[in-house]
Amino acid sequence: MADWQTYHDSDLPISVPPVDLAWQDMQSRLDREKRRPMMLWSKLAMTLALLLSWLVILEPVRYKGNPVAARSAAGNEISNSSASTRQENTTQTKDLANSSDLFEYPSQSTNKQNRKQKTKAQPNKNGGQDVYEPATSEPMVGDDISPDLTKEKTTPKATDSLIAQPKKTTDTAKSINTSPEDDKKKEEDDWKIRFGPQWELQIPTTGFNGYFDGPSVKPEPWRNLIPGLWLEAAHGKNAIHFSFMPMQQQMVSDKTFRIQNSLIQNPDTTISREETKHIYKLLGMSASIGYARNLRGNWWGGLNLQASWWQQALAQSDVQDSYIVSGQVVDTRPSTYAYKVTDEWSYFNKMQTFMMADLTYRKQRWQSGLRSGIALTPFSKGDGPSNMFRGSVFFRWSFGK
Repeated sequence: MADWQTYHDSDLPISVPPVDLAWQDMQSRLDREKRRPMMLWSKLAMTLALLLSWLVILEPVRYKGNPVAARSAAGNEISNSSASTRQENTTQTKDLANSSDLFEYPSQSTNKQNRKQKTKAQPNKNGGQDVYEPATSEPMVGDDISPDLTKEKTTPKATDSLIAQPKKTTDTAKSINTSPEDDKKKEEDDWKIRFGPQWELQIPTTGFNGYFDGPSVKPEPWRNLIPGLWLEAAHGKNAIHFSFMPMQQQMVSDKTFRIQNSLIQNPDTTISREETKHIYKLLGMSASIGYARNLRGNWWGGLNLQASWWQQALAQSDVQDSYIVSGQVVDTRPSTYAYKVTDEWSYFNKMQTFMMADLTYRKQRWQSGLRSGIALTPFSKGDGPSNMFRGSVFFRWSFGK
């Protein structure tokens, strides 16, 4: 009893928290407990959706048969055909050499025998005596036996059937021996799979305040160096791609989502405190699936549907302390501090979807471009940032054919 009297006489201020704030905190905790099963089911549904998207991308890539093996078999068939053609030509050449006995050509010995043949007697009108003249047209000694170039040379008909004719190639050989333009067109018709790491930086349209801040509310620029992954299946001038970013960040516009007022009683002074809070940065992960088409040359344009899961939120509180003495404000002291949101997630949605458009310049080993879009679902449930705009630049290393 003596202790109570001493405490009562000391006139120490007793600060009792407002009932409304306590009721709001209890209500927010109950809401979080109710939404927890729903959030688990939503995460499971998104995981299944991503797996289905993965299967949809890889399904068109499957081939019926092996085109590489088909080309190899066709090449072997051409080689076998060429070998058989050479073997047939060699056999025909040998037959042509062995068939020389079928033809009789005038030789020197035959000409001598013809010269010794008897001649027929031809009457001579001048002397009445018979003068023998050769009845044949065989050349005699001293005659001009130079060849007559005016006569056409004839080839024995028997050799016409022995001359090797080129063998016609098969349809398979014709299909393989195509022009470079056909090969290029065929290459464009094949599916091409590319993949690799991806880096993405948001364009700070809301300012650089806290651009490199991490979950510790301190600068952590190394987080921007951690790459994501991307996968693409291209067919001709069309492409379907998928990307995943484990270190996604989103700078948020300066919009107040909560205002708190409180009174602090001192023996001779009353402090009226007003806190204005706003989110300035979100941290999490994202996954996107999209379609792109070749516009001209190396320039491609496309659309993407992106889903973001926010795991941390960084907020800033602007504090205004007004010192009141005898009912009058005698001093005002502003202050600002940043903090990580822990018990205020009931004001926000942790998952958002974005519709993005991108413009990409592509080379064989790298890609770079711009991406921008707007959120299809709001972030704040009440006051605060809602459907946010996002713009970013990205760079990719490309592996694959």
